[in-house]
Amino acid sequence: MKPLSYKAFWEWFTHHQNELLAFEGTKDSIYGELINQLSQIHPDLFFEMGPVSKRGHRVVILSANGITEAKAEVLALLESAPTLPGFQFQAFREREGLANKTIALGEVSFGYEDLYFLYADEGKKIGLCLFIRGYEDENSQIKNVIFLLLDSLIGEQDAMEYIAWLEWEVLDEKNKDQYSPITDLVALVDEKKEG
Repeated sequence: MKPLSYKAFWEWFTHHQNELLAFEGTKDSIYGELINQLSQIHPDLFFEMGPVSKRGHRVVILSANGITEAKAEVLALLESAPTLPGFQFQAFREREGLANKTIALGEVSFGYEDLYFLYADEGKKIGLCLFIRGYEDENSQIKNVIFLLLDSLIGEQDAMEYIAWLEWEVLDEKNKDQYSPITDLVALVDEKKEG
């Protein structure tokens, strides 16, 4: 299948802008259509839509889903975005801060309080061993939620830029004092950014 051009994607988006402005969630048929359009550009592209603001604007976040190889596609797609009334386009999930956050996908729900880590200094990057309360290796939704939590904590672009590797382990509650809470990761990433 020939990849979809940026121009063709934005033409499709513009044609469906009223449906996209009215978007309410993954049950809307336009959700699957938008995922399909993005996957024709690159299979790892994804999006998030914020709620419609009081002024009638909706933020659309274009995401590489944490896949470094898709980063250039996100940036090029955003660069080619038209100006559309009611929409603001943004590349990558941004940092949301240190306030405790919980993310749920289907039956899977995790928060910052469920994640701890040890790290290895990898020069300009950090290698992470995550210790996760309730982690099950065979459940891919858990990893999806954890990636979203990391993006919320440090930002998607910083996660791609400064995390060299990840290992996944079940949190042993008896030994959790030996690990750092995940919110400590912000300071480590900021050190790498400044260094």
